[in-house]
Amino acid sequence: MKKYLINDDDVITVGQNLYRIDPENSAECKEFPFLRCEKASKNYNHRLIQDGADGEILSGGNDKNATPIMQGDIIASNLDDDLAFILISDHSMKPKEH
Repeated sequence: MKKYLINDDDVITVGQNLYRIDPENSAECKEFPFLRCEKASKNYNHRLIQDGADGEILSGGNDKNATPIMQGDIIASNLDDDLAFILISDHSMKPKEH
């Protein structure tokens, strides 16, 4: 399982949803209070299906420099190890504590 480290200005796409790390905002994603969720303005579903990925990390919000992410990948903040989740299909969940 790979761990992708992302910065606060990076965006994660899962289908048509964009997720951005925002530790202060818990209104949008109650199960993940460190993520802010927005609807994508582009059709990312089509591209993700073409690329065989379930989601992407857009570096600095730039979709020309994207890292594909697959089911089971752990996505974590570069600045705070506690801000992490596992991508499961088009959903995300917190990793189990060891």
